[in-house]
Amino acid sequence: MKHADLHMHSLCSDGTDTPAALLEKVRKANLSFFALTDHDSMDGAKELAGIAEKTDGWIPGAEFSCRVGEQKCHILGLGLEITSPELADFFAMLSEARKNKLKKRLAYLADTFGIVFSEEEQNSLFALRVAGKPHIAALLVKRGLAPTLADAIRTYLSSGAPDQRVPAREAMEAIHRAGGVAIWAHPFGGEGETLLTHEKYARCRDLLIQDGLDGLECFYSRYDNARCSFLEADAKRLSLLVSGGSDYHGGNKNIPLGRLTSEDQPISTDRLTVLDAVCRR
Repeated sequence: MKHADLHMHSLCSDGTDTPAALLEKVRKANLSFFALTDHDSMDGAKELAGIAEKTDGWIPGAEFSCRVGEQKCHILGLGLEITSPELADFFAMLSEARKNKLKKRLAYLADTFGIVFSEEEQNSLFALRVAGKPHIAALLVKRGLAPTLADAIRTYLSSGAPDQRVPAREAMEAIHRAGGVAIWAHPFGGEGETLLTHEKYARCRDLLIQDGLDGLECFYSRYDNARCSFLEADAKRLSLLVSGGSDYHGGNKNIPLGRLTSEDQPISTDRLTVLDAVCRR
């Protein structure tokens, strides 16, 4: 049985592995296909382009922080053209929005909790390609203000920054222009999020389909087999592509690379119909 992991992050966003180190772990895990899907960036994919052979089953991708209606969501772009100028422009816009969001978060910590980072610490955050909650949380843990990253995020970073997520429609249009397919990541909710009800899931799904959604991440490391089976059946019923990924972040999350259900059930690549779509492109 062949295996795949189509959702993972590197040091180029909020993971802890370099793209090269991630590639070595993928090889040791004997994954037939994998996708590096850093947040709002193709920098990791560009690094992999110089070292990953086609036979490694590597699929260039990215994860977009979006909203559909009033609901936050994440959209994966899989099979993206790394050199797409339209995608580069889109990411440049997102990068500027992230920097503004970082400034708001730092101001919120100072005003609400009296936490002021040193100039060196702030410079280290702004020097990151994609600065996110885990990076700020790591500094808070280092200062002894929280025992874990999850606690730091929950206590200090759950509010205080404007919602600058792009409409999912715009992200999916950018994905399609770059030759990729748009997949709704962890549709019921990701790490640490309150899971959507089935009714809210269905409303968001229908809106996303109207906006150009191609598929669902049916297999996800935090979902049990029953939820994964529900999503797979729903995708097939609606002629959507089926994808699966761990959401691996290295040391920033306790998610093993290659795990596609919370029960660690092996998932054959035959069930991931998205592979047929991206491997034909």
